[in-house]
Amino acid sequence: MQKSTWMSVGQAHRLGKFVVEALLAVRSYFSSGVVQKKISDGDWVSNFKQEFIQLVKRLIPTNPFSRERVDRAADYPKGWTLPPLDDQKARLTEIFPRIDLSHVDALVDDIKIPKSKHRFVDGIAIIPKFTHLLKTVANRSDFNSDYAMIGSELVKRISLSQSFYNKAGPIDDRHIRVDNEAMEIVSRLEGSTLGDVLVLPINFGSFYAGWSPRAAKWEALSNGQLPLISVQIFCLLLTMPDRLASGSLGVDLSADGWDPDGTQIWSSCTTYLTMEKDEIELSMGSSGEPTGGYGTPIAFLEL
Repeated sequence: MQKSTWMSVGQAHRLGKFVVEALLAVRSYFSSGVVQKKISDGDWVSNFKQEFIQLVKRLIPTNPFSRERVDRAADYPKGWTLPPLDDQKARLTEIFPRIDLSHVDALVDDIKIPKSKHRFVDGIAIIPKFTHLLKTVANRSDFNSDYAMIGSELVKRISLSQSFYNKAGPIDDRHIRVDNEAMEIVSRLEGSTLGDVLVLPINFGSFYAGWSPRAAKWEALSNGQLPLISVQIFCLLLTMPDRLASGSLGVDLSADGWDPDGTQIWSSCTTYLTMEKDEIELSMGSSGEPTGGYGTPIAFLEL
């Protein structure tokens, strides 16, 4: 069932702030008598409404893909929860022996999750920085080649402990590219965080379950959230291999464009992960097609 266009929570907050500031400005500029006279003028009120609506549309654009949503039909594997931080640290140390986790506890202490957000946040995740992956996996040549190389290498590491079937095609710089805005956010976060990891409150797909990948990416980037990039998701699957299970909610890699033909056209396709018969599958699909069995993992940057 398709959903109608709606305003996001973040947009509603910005609109509310704008309205309050506008009313305060009106009150300070006009006397109460002038304001009352204006309000009593039906034509003035009608024109004001139209102009105000147009102003809001310019200031707060709505998600152009908001209709690309369906009812959610799948959930996390039964009983699945984000692993405790100590378990994540132990697993990361096994995978990346030289990783610096000395700042994790302090970073965790800085995260305050409001009670109103508890039902959305699955927990706190430790995610290796892209810069650390560059040092340990890639050769620091071309950025796009390095990004694809890291993704390919992480998939190889996942396949050491789980069967992995890549139906999408080669993970190389001709076929995969990270979203510029998402990568800029990652770069800012990494530049302002000590150590080799990011420590972030995340949702592993349920928050945007049923949204098309491009709708979820647009909404997340507009609301203080980071749609996790593929190398981050691959790292999470290394530390949380039980996140995917047959019949459970799959994972959209919405922050990456995928070009099946290698022609440098990135906007129309994306990839997704699911578990089929105890085998992880990386498949390709339309970025504008919503399904109830998949969701986009996000990190909450504003709580």
